[in-house]
Amino acid sequence: MKKIFIGCGVLALIVLGILGFMVYQIGPVVMEAWDAAQLMGRQLGELEQEFPFDEKTVVQLDKKRFASALDFRQELGAKLDLLGVDLNEFGKTVESEDPSIFNWGDVLSDLWDRVSPVMDSVPGMLREHRMSASELGWNTRVMWAALKLIDAGGADESMEPLQGQFDRFRREYAELRRRDDNDLPPLDDVIGEFDSEILVAAKSVFAENPQRVLDGITDPIIEVTYLSTLTEPLDEEGSSGVRVRWSGESGSDGSSKGEEPPTDG
Repeated sequence: MKKIFIGCGVLALIVLGILGFMVYQIGPVVMEAWDAAQLMGRQLGELEQEFPFDEKTVVQLDKKRFASALDFRQELGAKLDLLGVDLNEFGKTVESEDPSIFNWGDVLSDLWDRVSPVMDSVPGMLREHRMSASELGWNTRVMWAALKLIDAGGADESMEPLQGQFDRFRREYAELRRRDDNDLPPLDDVIGEFDSEILVAAKSVFAENPQRVLDGITDPIIEVTYLSTLTEPLDEEGSSGVRVRWSGESGSDGSSKGEEPPTDG
């Protein structure tokens, strides 16, 4: 078999050509997604200012606020379910396309058109509940801590529909950590610990409508997003958006820090 050796300069030109073509094909979609993410960050930062929440000041569970967080999760869960069905059908359509006329730009544009309305709706939905992402993240931690207690046998028959939910999420989270080389913190560290009175109160809210809790439980990647709290402006004026820190993470002086998720040591 004849071997064909391509000079490094020619190879570099080919690679640059391919990259240029890809940017031409998908660049507008990437920029649109980037702009949307920046806008969402600013909107979430505004919510942090408008509806401030400091978990260190919480001494007991506000059942109405907890129920509102569960309502938000249920509402967004319904949108994500519909999006999942739509994306499944979209995937089947893409698979049936003729490879000879396949256009990545069109595919990604169509994909973004499906995903962006759900993404764009999140800040407005939080505003309707008069809630920041920080408060949503804290209440989500409480929810999973209470579900963990239920799986440990700390519930009566009324909680039967919710049994097994935490164990399932623990397995899914463990798989995410394995795929990410353990860059995600251990789940118990992310959720943290809560006073028994808070968890008892949470379970009493569960009992009012267990289906609401189930409807809000979604893909583990989305749950990880819920569990990460969005806080602290990126600049001194507070106009550039927010950083991501893990719920419950704090500095040595007890103040919240805008840091990336820690890795296992």
